[in-house]
Amino acid sequence: MGFVFVIFFAFVILGIYIYRGYRTRKMFFESLLAFCNHLLTEISFSKNGISSIIEAYGSSYHLSFQKTLMHYKHLIDTKQDIADLPFSVRLKDIEKAHVTSFFIELGRHGSIEEVAKIQNKKVFFDGFYNSSCAALKKDASMYLKFCIILGIVAVVLLL
Repeated sequence: MGFVFVIFFAFVILGIYIYRGYRTRKMFFESLLAFCNHLLTEISFSKNGISSIIEAYGSSYHLSFQKTLMHYKHLIDTKQDIADLPFSVRLKDIEKAHVTSFFIELGRHGSIEEVAKIQNKKVFFDGFYNSSCAALKKDASMYLKFCIILGIVAVVLLL
């Protein structure tokens, strides 16, 4: 009897795991947009460098984006190739390409051109954020419900 409940909870945990993946992706893009806004403000008015902006705002972002920022900061501090930037969240290929190019181009231009480039990339990130919100509402909820139903079916079949 206890084995049946273990199987049910295994399906529920699987559904929660899938849901969390979608939610983490949404939070990553939400934090990326907040980072872009902080960059635009700091570069336009304070003229602070990228490292100081990361240190000032880094802890205010979602953990998945914080990890990416810390990797990025480490890569620029040690003068390594930014194209090897690891992401702590699963991104689609197009998303990964845009986010990687954003970080590669960051800090390589004058402040006026930098602001324009950030605003251009922010348009893409808004689209990615909107699609991740839609996927969270539609797909993630569906997978969670599907896993719960599969758990119930497994319980019924095993009893």
